[in-house]
Amino acid sequence: MLRTFLTMSWHVEYLELLLKNRNKNYMAFRKVFSLLCFSFHFLLFSGQSFAQSKRKGVIEETTGTNVKGKKYAFVVGINSYDDPNIGDLDKAENDAAGVAKVLLKYGKFQQIQTFLGKSKNQSQNSEGTSKYLIESEFDKLLSVMSPDDSLVFYFSGHGMTDYDEKNYLLTSDTDLKSLIGTSISVDDMLARTRSKGLKKVIFILDACRNPDKTTQIIGPKYLVNVSFSDVEQYAILYSTKLGYYSYEDDKSAYGVFTKYLIYGMEGRADTNFNAEVTFTELADYVTNSLKDWSAENKKNQKPYVKYYGEKSDDVTFTFVNNPDFSIAELKVYDPYNSRYLFRSLLFPGWGQYARGETTKGKYMMWGSGFLYGMMAFSYYQLRETKETYLSTPGLPPNSQLVETYLINESLISQPRREYQNSIEQMEMFGNLFLLYQIYNIVDFYFFKSNANDQNLSNQIPNRAFQVSYFKERVNGSSSLVEDKTYVFFQTQF
Repeated sequence: MLRTFLTMSWHVEYLELLLKNRNKNYMAFRKVFSLLCFSFHFLLFSGQSFAQSKRKGVIEETTGTNVKGKKYAFVVGINSYDDPNIGDLDKAENDAAGVAKVLLKYGKFQQIQTFLGKSKNQSQNSEGTSKYLIESEFDKLLSVMSPDDSLVFYFSGHGMTDYDEKNYLLTSDTDLKSLIGTSISVDDMLARTRSKGLKKVIFILDACRNPDKTTQIIGPKYLVNVSFSDVEQYAILYSTKLGYYSYEDDKSAYGVFTKYLIYGMEGRADTNFNAEVTFTELADYVTNSLKDWSAENKKNQKPYVKYYGEKSDDVTFTFVNNPDFSIAELKVYDPYNSRYLFRSLLFPGWGQYARGETTKGKYMMWGSGFLYGMMAFSYYQLRETKETYLSTPGLPPNSQLVETYLINESLISQPRREYQNSIEQMEMFGNLFLLYQIYNIVDFYFFKSNANDQNLSNQIPNRAFQVSYFKERVNGSSSLVEDKTYVFFQTQF
């Protein structure tokens, strides 16, 4: 601009010189020419300012496309149930822990509230993963959310439907004789999210929904007066259709549905290769994968999606592009693995400790250490007494038999007695160790306690496993630990 201005000034001075010599109306022409130069400069500056404002406006529009709101997750997994009529599961808690880990690692969630079930040995007055606890904690999570936030609810466990085909999630204290009053209504949970004004809610339910044919009770209709007209994405991804089973996978530590759910969230569902996995991509991937799995294994598990209202947005679950290792590929936990057996045979109690029975294994290893120590001490004492006995001098045989016998007896009787006692002591501790080893083998195969409960009871006082992860606390302050294919949480908040 300075160069342009100087150039124009030079032209003005040149024209002025000419006009002074040739034009008598110099002053009038100079005024007109100055007005033209001012107009030229004004248009030049205003054009550049306009161009800059347009360029700045484009940048602002680009940066303004960020997704509004934060993401929250509520994850529940229940293996054990108090009602003897409800069969226990093996991998539901693994499912929940695995999903929570993927969301924590790749999902950029503000908070992940996680509940893993209780053991059969839990005291009766403890809440565990009860209906009351889960619903109250769910309400607490909703209380900190705003309408622009997104919610992901995941449940792995048993499910049922009433006579009107409304769905219920069975908690640890559910009583089948009063199903509606002791279980969690899916419609009720959806109604609670709508009362909060949330517009983006995703429920993922890895549970069978077997109809309750014993009664014809119909539960409350929570969604009768609930409107979904303003929602952006409200959906439930069911692991299987009504009347079909949701299977556990024999080749991994998870259920089949959650196994492919984890695969999808880790990047395999990213069909447009933008390193983002949305709910629509995830649902399509899981549905197609389970269709192939069902055909290959001759099973019938048919996941499907139920939408509420119109879909105007798509919740982004994770930001990832197929990591080198998938936690869905964790091997099935085998408590009778040969490496555990070898350790137990080598040092009784070590195998039990290694497979997760920490308390019992610790006491058994103390007993093994005592017996090994006494056997080593007896062997050392045996060698000493034997050497003393063999090195004791005696009279050679001669004609004085009686005198020779009495003298030799007095010389070697004490070393010989000590040697015999050492042999008996060695045999005693050897027999004790043999009996202890037999007990160890019987315990290893027939008295295996739940390794999952043993580990959790060491971490949580009431054995109900509850962990809440916050986005600002994740980096360097919390970790997910994979222990013998059971995925556990450790927090250091």
